[in-house]
Amino acid sequence: METALGMIYALIRRIDAQLKLYGRTLGRTGEALLSVVILFIAIVTAQVGLIALVAKGYGTMAWVFFIVYVIPLITIGVLRLRKPEWRRELWAKM
Repeated sequence: METALGMIYALIRRIDAQLKLYGRTLGRTGEALLSVVILFIAIVTAQVGLIALVAKGYGTMAWVFFIVYVIPLITIGVLRLRKPEWRRELWAKM
């Protein structure tokens, strides 16, 4: 329970700190509403089943990782290694 409350508090503080950069704050009412929203999301997640969400989520995350990281690495990375002019341009930018 303490860990969950600490995480909610940390999230609220983080959002409040970000808002302060724009000259705004959450205030007591905003903190309360944000806490209720976070707890509502936690209750819905518990009802759906966390194990089912994780089981589906890991497969999706693996495909996203593959599309965003592995495919560009294999295609663009190999092309840059094979073409010397790309290598010079890359080092010139660094």
